[in-house]
Amino acid sequence: MDTRVKTVGTAKLVWPLVLGLGLTVLLLWALMPHPAVEAQGVNPGFTVDIFHDRVWGMVNPGDVVTFTGPGQIYGAAQADAAGFFWTPLWDGATGAITEVNDGAALTFYVNGSADATITARDVTGQVDVLNDRVTGNIPGVSTGTAVTVTLKQWIGGEPQPGAPQATATTDSSGNFTATFGSVDIAPNYWATVDYAAGSSVRDHLAPAGVFMVYSTWGGVYGFADPGQVVTTTVYTGTSTSVRTVVTGTTDKLNGDYWIGAGPQPGDLVEVDLGGGSIISTVVATLTANVDATTDLVTGTAPANADVRVTFWRWTDDEYRYFEVITTANGSGVYTADLSSVVDVWPSDWLFIATADSEGDETWVIAGAPFIQVFDRSSNNQVRGRVDGPNLPVTATVNTGVSTSTLTGTSNPGAGISFDFNSVE
Repeated sequence: MDTRVKTVGTAKLVWPLVLGLGLTVLLLWALMPHPAVEAQGVNPGFTVDIFHDRVWGMVNPGDVVTFTGPGQIYGAAQADAAGFFWTPLWDGATGAITEVNDGAALTFYVNGSADATITARDVTGQVDVLNDRVTGNIPGVSTGTAVTVTLKQWIGGEPQPGAPQATATTDSSGNFTATFGSVDIAPNYWATVDYAAGSSVRDHLAPAGVFMVYSTWGGVYGFADPGQVVTTTVYTGTSTSVRTVVTGTTDKLNGDYWIGAGPQPGDLVEVDLGGGSIISTVVATLTANVDATTDLVTGTAPANADVRVTFWRWTDDEYRYFEVITTANGSGVYTADLSSVVDVWPSDWLFIATADSEGDETWVIAGAPFIQVFDRSSNNQVRGRVDGPNLPVTATVNTGVSTSTLTGTSNPGAGISFDFNSVE
């Protein structure tokens, strides 16, 4: 059985805000506009995020930073004790948050003195899942402009420290190619592109023309133009009998869509992106069992298909990415051995995927059974994961004084959650 192991090593980063924090703070971090440390190392100073229409940077603690742009665009902020500042772009005429357009020049002032002017240019391109690279074009930049690309598993917020990165430089036409040799890029991976323009300009790119079927939760996920109407048709097996038809609209900012169409293994799924663009895949029969003692993931997949097992975890102040790729045998049985990569914890959620020839993927999530008990000082709950989805589960808590029992059913990801506040 062919097994290929990929581990993404990362530079040591010091981020006091994320030391020892769990999932809740991770989600808060993802929503905060912190710059990627690596990009700041290439282009120290100010960063203009042309996608999210905000700016940030590092100056001296307490410095007052202002900037002006075309029309009545402006912004102002005071640096914190670490010297970090950020602010949205404001419209002086309306007082509302506004956007920065391609080619706009922003002039920055520190404590009233002009410091830098940054011309922001839109980055066009895409995340190429078949060749594990990000290609793009930045108009008007000099040959050899440094480009840093950072991957996220899902959209939203800024990349976490330690996320996979690749670097490139532009050619004479502004084209660049950043290749990820240690990452098998998936249809949901979101790329943050930073390039030097006096300081740094940031934009974001997504995969195009591919999607993933999230078999565990019965949904379809991908990217198209922002605000695009997307219609998903699920056929029973590969017949012409329609199981479901669901229409949705992509996010008006990010262009991503999630459609709960309820596809089953073996079903044909077609996604109509409009204008005659239809992409499709047959949902793979994919199972996974995680053994946290041996660090093995075993299951079934299409015969001779590659199977990718991934997960992310905070390790040494970095949000590290772990990946193992294995190949199912002729009977469709596979084993992915993570023991040389990472010690799998019972609480880890692992993402298992297999792709068709066009890069569309079928995903399941899995993990070892575990139980977590949160006492009254936190939230008085019992959470965890059991052996499978839709299983009846009974949770009993004996305090030594009284006994409380709750019953329920595991969710599609085999997860459970019981709130004992309701019985006290």
